[in-house]
Amino acid sequence: MNLWPFEFGGSSPPTPFMKHIEYSLFTACAIAVLITKVMDNNHTTMATTLHYLLLTSSIISLFITDGKTGQLAFFIILPTAFILYTKPSPKYIILSGLLPIIAFLLAYNTNIGQRGGVSSHVDKATNELQQAFNEHHYEGAFGTRLGLMLLSYEVFKEHPIIGAGYGDDMSEVERIFDEQYSTSEYLKRFTSSHMHNQYLSILAKTGVIGLTLMLSILYFYFKLPI
Repeated sequence: MNLWPFEFGGSSPPTPFMKHIEYSLFTACAIAVLITKVMDNNHTTMATTLHYLLLTSSIISLFITDGKTGQLAFFIILPTAFILYTKPSPKYIILSGLLPIIAFLLAYNTNIGQRGGVSSHVDKATNELQQAFNEHHYEGAFGTRLGLMLLSYEVFKEHPIIGAGYGDDMSEVERIFDEQYSTSEYLKRFTSSHMHNQYLSILAKTGVIGLTLMLSILYFYFKLPI
């Protein structure tokens, strides 16, 4: 009997509310907020202690669930937060660069997580990418993403200005796959779903015009006064 239902997630990796990709991103966002709380000196001792405990548990949870997207976001958030909340000096710039390296080495050597942890991801990525580049077999999480990147780029080359259109982009992906990548049966399973990359997906669907509009929205969003 399961005391905790995994309706939208799964028990391997253990994400109770949603899939591991979304869960890892939300966890990374929570870590970003908690880092700002920890570095703020205006809280009581009890509140600061609670923030440290929540931050520690969130980081452990992030690496247990094996969400690569959230883990990558964490390695970006860590030095960014350090730069924003410390004095601008060469010493702190060097430390901000060392922090993600130290965090990565710790994560790589601890091997927490149901799938072998960060070290397993690195070894798997190396093998799959070598296989993709050397043998043109796009298999596994990393090889598939590389294959879809190449396919979406081919779609963009044929429709650079306005894209192939919503709904037609994946039809174009399937066509190009049959013409150029038909030897990779594993990759074929993903040619009718999505690109696994929002920017390339927008580029294939709407071309340079659509990507420019999307990046403009992001730019003006971050320019908003807070």
